[in-house]
Amino acid sequence: MASKLDTERSIRIRTRQFPVAPIRHLTVLSVDPIAVVDDNCILRRRGHTVNLVGSGKAALQHFRTSDVVLLNMDLPDLDAFDVCSTIRRESDIPIIAIVNTDDELDRVLALRAGADDCVMKSCGFHEVVARIDSVTGRSRLLKPKAFLGEEMTEFGGLTLDASTRRSRVDNTWTSLTEKEFDLLAFLIRKHPAPASRPDIMKSVWNTDWTGSNRTIDTHVSSLRAKLGSVHWIQAVRGVGYRMTLPPSKSDRSISYVDQSQLHA
Repeated sequence: MASKLDTERSIRIRTRQFPVAPIRHLTVLSVDPIAVVDDNCILRRRGHTVNLVGSGKAALQHFRTSDVVLLNMDLPDLDAFDVCSTIRRESDIPIIAIVNTDDELDRVLALRAGADDCVMKSCGFHEVVARIDSVTGRSRLLKPKAFLGEEMTEFGGLTLDASTRRSRVDNTWTSLTEKEFDLLAFLIRKHPAPASRPDIMKSVWNTDWTGSNRTIDTHVSSLRAKLGSVHWIQAVRGVGYRMTLPPSKSDRSISYVDQSQLHA
């Protein structure tokens, strides 16, 4: 018969709370023609934004403004492996391939096409959430150190908070995707000089590939909308983009504030 001490030890083991990683708010692109609504609700309850599309064509239109892609490898219009390789060629966004059968060949082909991870459609969605945390965590660790400093950056009336990857304009905070934040931070650091398209692709997307301008242009358009003015980011013909101040903002220098000093 188990002793009282053994029973208490067993209870402690069963009820032990394991450490939970800090929740980062992500924009998740779920590419699934037969997605289950309840599954995506789990992500939304964790504070993530979920954009659901049902075709490969739609995936190629929306992945640039997302932080992670859940890609069902059974699509109604395009070859999912081609979609995966296209996304990987244009971006380093984490991709989790979702396969319908336990076929090793499908998983190998998905990984070779550029997926960061691969799971069965029948797996529990809590496992998918854990895998999202894993691949986005690795993606963040691989980012250039210039974008990961524990600091706040101010440019005129615009503030960037590196710890939460948010921007603030006129006391209003707005969440940014990983690439939106990195692009904005890079443009601020280049100010007053313009940033060329090759430099942007190399520094923000970590690639020399410049075959399409849509990736940069889409992110600039999204940033302008979130910042509330097209004047924050100016297009420089034949070069790329540079940061400017809207007419309503006074010209102030860029400053970097060590967050450890904010709580001293």
